[in-house]
Amino acid sequence: IQTSLTNVSNKEIGWVYIVQIVDSKGAIVDLNFSTGSLVKNQTLTTALFWTPHNYGTYKIETFVWDNLLDINALSPKSTFTITVT
Repeated sequence: IQTSLTNVSNKEIGWVYIVQIVDSKGAIVDLNFSTGSLVKNQTLTTALFWTPHNYGTYKIETFVWDNLLDINALSPKSTFTITVT
């Protein structure tokens, strides 16, 4: 599960990319994150891996925050659904 990040500010920024997988019953089945920083005008692609262990429908939620303490969103939450058959 990957996303491209672009720093459009005039300074270096730190980021946390978070992926949360939720099953059809609303239970979080996976939660993972990666961290890094971007200098101004830099773009990079970050990714986290997830392997489903059961069939079913899953909601994938991704977040990009400035850090894990203050939890200031750097972009809107993204949500999409997949079905594993």
